Amino acid sequence: MRPVPGTARFDLVTPAHACATGPELRLPEVPANEDLLFSVASATELAGEIPLEFQLNAPLPAQPRNHPVPALDRPENTPLTLRAWEGDLAPPPQVQWLRDGQPLPDARGRDLLLGPLTAAQAGRYSAVLDNGVSRVTNQVADVALDRPLRGDPLAAAVNGATFSFTLTGNPGQRVAVERYADLSAPPLDRHTDWLGEHGLLYEDDGPGTSPWRYYRYGAEALRLEPAGPLTDGRVLWRVRGGRLGRPYVLEASSDGVAWSPYFTNSVRLADTFAFPAPQNLQLRIRE
Repeated sequence: MRPVPGTARFDLVTPAHACATGPELRLPEVPANEDLLFSVASATELAGEIPLEFQLNAPLPAQPRNHPVPALDRPENTPLTLRAWEGDLAPPPQVQWLRDGQPLPDARGRDLLLGPLTAAQAGRYSAVLDNGVSRVTNQVADVALDRPLRGDPLAAAVNGATFSFTLTGNPGQRVAVERYADLSAPPLDRHTDWLGEHGLLYEDDGPGTSPWRYYRYGAEALRLEPAGPLTDGRVLWRVRGGRLGRPYVLEASSDGVAWSPYFTNSVRLADTFAFPAPQNLQLRIRE
């Protein structure tokens, strides 16, 4: 509640609910809708009206357990503003921002402005809120630089019969490289792998029967694929693509209209993550 101006009336007849001396009176566990009557006396004035201001503090709302932390990918040198809480908290709590669990100097406001973004600012941001009644820590966002996927032709190399080039982009991203002898025909083969901190080295071991090779590459988006029915009336599903460690939510529906969370997980290092589900259940995936 916001501070509410009020008037204290000194009344010798009304029994005292609490007695205290000093400039401040604190009443624990006061219901938010209760009407309070304050009687104030002083050594020089036995009766009268004294203007008062009071406020009620309630425990801060805590994030639910297993609350998914948003992943924010932003290009380098762009600004980004994070917010410690949404809605109205009155009185506003004190704030201390953290990055990867460590306090950020002079970061004590509701909003935290980052930018121009650099690699040093990537990490998990959280905010410690304290209103004197309770203290909570909100996980706000996982911030990462969004690096475009690139294959540098100037870095390509030929070593004997092996042609190689390096793909760079976001570490942990699943990527695919297709090899062609003719771009108007289907690919000869398709290679998928995860980008490392220094990219991905792709190697073609030789021209085979064709002297020319063409290559196409791209990031594999997170997707859900059916992998066939099981003998017990269920269907096997697989999660493919995406970026390592990033959370996702599987939603289920029996009619294709109303969707609800089925379970949450994160992208794993394994090539695919498989799980069974009832045959009559529709599933979809979102990050």
